[in-house]
Amino acid sequence: MLNTLKEPLGNIIQEQQLAKEILQTDTCIAVGDESAITLFKYGFNLKIAIVDYKTQRQTRDDLKDQVSRIGDKIIKVTNPAATITQSLWDAVETALEGEETVRIEIDGEEDLATIPCVILAPIGTVIVYGMPNQGLVVARVDEQRKELAQKALEKMDKIQD
Repeated sequence: MLNTLKEPLGNIIQEQQLAKEILQTDTCIAVGDESAITLFKYGFNLKIAIVDYKTQRQTRDDLKDQVSRIGDKIIKVTNPAATITQSLWDAVETALEGEETVRIEIDGEEDLATIPCVILAPIGTVIVYGMPNQGLVVARVDEQRKELAQKALEKMDKIQD
């Protein structure tokens, strides 16, 4: 399933299907600006929003205004494309420990941020991220997804410093 890291970890849905897939009481993590904005707009229980102010690798100034409304706490990290830095890993871990909504702002890319989210988040957490030109992926963390994410992490060289 994660051989190429491009296979979705859950169902691909359209925005109007969110209420059928996610309960208002579910704890959610959004990976990506559009996903964060969408979950915030519909009032879902957003625990973490991981953003880089880009959509499909294109910087969009209009995202900053919308995303800036999300989060009680902000953690800034550097994370180059196709890597998971220790600072990203630590930021996800810190965000999950607290009670507030945390916006993790990435200088670089959040393309692999789903992996530490799945591994570190409690069972039952809902992770939402965009699948370009297809919709939103909704993945509920369970043991199987944790194992898949761990295997994907092991295929990578290591977490970057």
